[in-house]
Amino acid sequence: MGFRAEVEFDFAAAFGRLDSQMGEWNKRMREYLASRAVIGRQVNANPATVPASIVKPLLLDLGGPAPGQLWKVGQVCLWGDQPTTGLVVPSSNYGTQAAPGANTTIVGVGQVGSGANFPPGLYQLTAAGWYGAVAGPADDMKLVANGIATISTLDVPPVANGTPLPRTVYYRLQQPATFLMQSIAGSAGTYKATLDVSQVSDAAVCSIFVGSLPQIADLTSPWPAADCVAPALPFPTVGPVTLHEVTVSGNEHVYALITGGGLLDFSQVFGTAAVLEAVDSPATLSWL
Repeated sequence: MGFRAEVEFDFAAAFGRLDSQMGEWNKRMREYLASRAVIGRQVNANPATVPASIVKPLLLDLGGPAPGQLWKVGQVCLWGDQPTTGLVVPSSNYGTQAAPGANTTIVGVGQVGSGANFPPGLYQLTAAGWYGAVAGPADDMKLVANGIATISTLDVPPVANGTPLPRTVYYRLQQPATFLMQSIAGSAGTYKATLDVSQVSDAAVCSIFVGSLPQIADLTSPWPAADCVAPALPFPTVGPVTLHEVTVSGNEHVYALITGGGLLDFSQVFGTAAVLEAVDSPATLSWL
């Protein structure tokens, strides 16, 4: 004896439920993909004006993401405008003195054309001394900031018609002056000297931070080291600075602190950053 069961199946209802479920799945997938949307952006800092003197680091703010968003920072580039005042024109001179006394000037160098004092600043000085037809004592010449200080004594071979031994030094003038080559003790020798003077830019250094934007009054050393993501970079940066795994949330800023005498070569500084922007969520942080 056999048993048979008959089952009625409503295909229309089943497919209706499946279609409804697929619609809900599509809706949720669209919401999920929207939450993972990433926008590539270039953000630009408002220019910062360089003060007349550098007492505190200069703050350059590149901004931060909007509330509910976050950034993944890829590269940052910082630079300045054209120098506010040009460096003085390099100047050089040659001199000779026969049988000078002590502290006698062999050659002096001032500004080109006028011979005027050089302004305060950092200078590269290349000096050489030697003897002509009559030899003098060894190393009897010195490089001097006129009326201020002896900068260096020079290597001068005690031979007639010797070979110059140039020496390059860097010296910071704190007040206007010319530069001189002088005898030290003096002798019956024929003293010869050359001196080249060039003003050079001071160094400027920048560091990049991510965190709460400091107040101007707080810009004193030490800087907020825990927030620093790229320390002690030359300013201007040599091309874009690539950052690795740097994420910025909606309550944080990307900013730079710049210091150093070379900053005074500029009237304004600028910055830009390449970022990826996405929704701020734990899921985003797991893959961005």
